[in-house]
Amino acid sequence: MQSEIDKLKEDNGNELFEIMLDILDSYKGSSGKKYKSDFHTMKKGGWVHEKAKEKTQGKGNVDRRTKTKDGNPATSPAEGMF
Repeated sequence: MQSEIDKLKEDNGNELFEIMLDILDSYKGSSGKKYKSDFHTMKKGGWVHEKAKEKTQGKGNVDRRTKTKDGNPATSPAEGMF
């Protein structure tokens, strides 16, 4: 078990590893689902790994506005918001 944890941390870094743990724990806690191997759901290519990558890349959280609230072209997504 410890060797699997070490491998996941080595491959992904501590931050992504912690996010993966949180995703898997939340899913298992809410669904009652159990896996033969949590390692295989968390390794590269597994659904937990892919979900964590999406979360850290901000998919779905990107501000794609192209105009300010006044209707003028924006040079950055934050322009005219404050």
